[in-house]
Amino acid sequence: MKLNEVKEFVKELRGLSQEELAKRENELKKELFELRFQAATGQLEQTARLKEVKNKSLVSKQFNLKRNNRLGKEKFQWNAIIVKFLLDVLYLTKWTRQSQL
Repeated sequence: MKLNEVKEFVKELRGLSQEELAKRENELKKELFELRFQAATGQLEQTARLKEVKNKSLVSKQFNLKRNNRLGKEKFQWNAIIVKFLLDVLYLTKWTRQSQL
């Protein structure tokens, strides 16, 4: 993919909602799988399409990860706090049980 094609693709991705972005990523994964299968069986005529879809899939995945990180940063922080709390509780429970024996 050329640089201006990547820029256009990213513009397209920016206009999508979270659900649409995930759907688009899954469509690209499916198309990539089909193209790889065709290449393996010798049925692929447009070999450049494989590289193009692979690059789009990678760009889409990166964009989705960045968006998830930006939108869900607070959620991930709370999840980390909750997990740490639960681990502390489990450790204390284990420690108290051992001291009672």
